[in-house]
Order: sequence, then C-alpha cells, then structure tokens
Amino acid sequence: MMTEQFRDCFIGEKGYEGLKKLIRSGNDLCTDIAKCWQERCDLELVYAKGLRKNSEAFQKLSARSKGSLTQGLAVISTQTNNESEAHSVIANTLLNKICLPMKNLADTQLKARKP
Repeated sequence: MMTEQFRDCFIGEKGYEGLKKLIRSGNDLCTDIAKCWQERCDLELVYAKGLRKNSEAFQKLSARSKGSLTQGLAVISTQTNNESEAHSVIANTLLNKICLPMKNLADTQLKARKP
C-alpha cells in the first residue's frame, strides 16, 4: 500500500511531499523501535536486580541451615547470581549495540533533514 502511494506521488508536484512523508515515517519507526528495545533493556536490568536480591536471600538461608541443605542453597544462590549477571550483560548489550545506535541514527537523520 505504501509503495503504491509513494509511486503515485511522482505525478506533478506531489513527489517532494511524498518523499518527505516517507522519510519522516521511517524516522518515526526507527525511533519507536529504539524505544521498544530501551524498554526491554530496562526490564532486563530490573529482572537482574531482582535475581541478585534473591541470590543474596538464598545465601543468607544457606548460612543458617545445616547439612546438605546448606550446599543446596549455596548452589541455588550461585546459579541465581550467575543468571542475574547474564541478564545484566544482555541489558548492556541491548543498550550499547541496539538502542543507542538506533537513537543516534534517527537523531542524525532528523538533523540532516532539517537545515
């Protein structure tokens, strides 16, 4: 549908306005996608923080327990902490490799269009 509308704009003086509209909608889409990835990044950070707190709680319980339960809770604490670190890495990767480059691209394109 968009292709037909864009193609039909090149009859007469509508071509420039059609091109501007297409570029603007592409820029808006890029910005919206970057916002969605930023939300995902924020969620990963919140989840990582929650897992870290949970890991600390298991560690405290491990210190209070006796026997094989101590070892089991210590393993759970370690694994939960490892998962927390993995989610932190995911969040940082999303931010540095996707969110920021997309935002910068959209900003650069917007500045390039406006004199």
